[in-house]
Amino acid sequence: MNMQFRWYGEGDPVSLAYIRQIPGMKGIVSAVYDVPAGGKLSRPEKRFI
Repeated sequence: MNMQFRWYGEGDPVSLAYIRQIPGMKGIVSAVYDVPAGGKLSRPEKRFI
């Protein structure tokens, strides 16, 4: 099982730097709330911890 953490974006009080420090952390789960259903991203972004 991989340990992942839910991150709510730039407004989340827990930063990616803090999440990176959690032992055993393998990934981030997020969503694209600002894109309407069926919409396309203006530019794809990849963020890695």
